[in-house]
Amino acid sequence: MWLKTTLLAATALSLSGCASVSYKTIGFDVLRAADYTLPTWADTILLVDNVGMPTCIDSTLPPDDVRLQNEMTAYARSICESLFRSLRAEFKSSGYMGMRYADVPVMLTERTIDSLLTGHPHTVILSMDSLSSLSVLRIADNRTSEDNEVMGCIDIVTQTKTQMTLRTSPYDAQALTPRTDTIVFESCGSTTADVVNGFPPLGMRYKNQGSDVGRIYASELLPTWQRIYRNIYVTNKQDMAAAAIWVEKGEWEEAKNLWARAYNSQSKTADKVRAAINLAVAYEREDAPAEASMWCSKALDLMERCDTKTQNSLKIEKEKTGKMFEYFMSRMKEKETLDKQMN
Repeated sequence: MWLKTTLLAATALSLSGCASVSYKTIGFDVLRAADYTLPTWADTILLVDNVGMPTCIDSTLPPDDVRLQNEMTAYARSICESLFRSLRAEFKSSGYMGMRYADVPVMLTERTIDSLLTGHPHTVILSMDSLSSLSVLRIADNRTSEDNEVMGCIDIVTQTKTQMTLRTSPYDAQALTPRTDTIVFESCGSTTADVVNGFPPLGMRYKNQGSDVGRIYASELLPTWQRIYRNIYVTNKQDMAAAAIWVEKGEWEEAKNLWARAYNSQSKTADKVRAAINLAVAYEREDAPAEASMWCSKALDLMERCDTKTQNSLKIEKEKTGKMFEYFMSRMKEKETLDKQMN
């Protein structure tokens, strides 16, 4: 181990030149809790369309064109249908919970809710209670094509307002926060006809906006993976330099051992602080926020006790560590919620 560490440190120092402190960016995935916690006894969600006919206003269509206005009315139902298809697909791919769909729109009353849940003791209803769509034209900035031709650009900006409710019985309902989601369709061209023809057909636009909102609702109801990026400190101290090489190799336990040794050594306060911060990041990567917060606390204690000059030189480290500590405390609470959702 000693020989490996010495060789790795020599390699790192030869690459770092005179720089005393640098950074290495690492990335890892964290499972985030859903915004809403479904009942632990539930294994299936029943999607119910409680809207009937959505309110649809589309100022991109000529108001006196009867054919297009009739098309808009016909396609308006596809917004909700596409939203539900997208939501079901997200749940199916996650394997988190089963989801089925009421075949026809249902006006929910105490009687119909009881009827839908009877014989399904592990089912919760997710109902779409309101849905409206507003589409408007917006002139966008001109662009230049590859042939240096100036093209006019127009956006179709569509807002979808929705309200959904979780129901576990005729008398127990949890309204989800109302949403207003925006999707933009852009088209550019050298002529008006080119711009008009560059937009998706009307039906496709409505399906796309429904799919987009469905994915957003899925992210609120499903635990999801998030990519996190952090910086670790690299210095020209032997243990810190060698630890960075072990990180490159994916040998995090070796790196943790070296950072711990750097922290426990008789090094300067700044080196000990940076080693502690690196250890906090290492434990965060393992989704161990209690241990990560402990190392943040150690770093903060060191910075509180050091002399004024050293404190001034570690202002960035102190700010970073304070934010990390707050995040790790909130992550511990989030993990409690996540444990309930995953069980």
